[in-house]
Amino acid sequence: MTQKEKKLISRFLEDLGDILDKRSCNDWKLPLDLTRDDKIAFIKEYYDFNGDPENFDEQYLYLSDTAVVSLLSYKNAIDK
Repeated sequence: MTQKEKKLISRFLEDLGDILDKRSCNDWKLPLDLTRDDKIAFIKEYYDFNGDPENFDEQYLYLSDTAVVSLLSYKNAIDK
């Protein structure tokens, strides 16, 4: 992926996050093909990113759609 494409994805994800944020908060169930360990790692990474790692609960393997967009947007932005 080119740098311009990565920048485009970042801007798209930011805009999408704004759109989703205006709706009610919706939990997004992670894809079934991810292992439990993969799900735990991704969700834990979000709570670390969000500054509230103490709220992570590996029994609750869901994130809001806006949380997923925020984390992916951030990770894409730093991966340049």
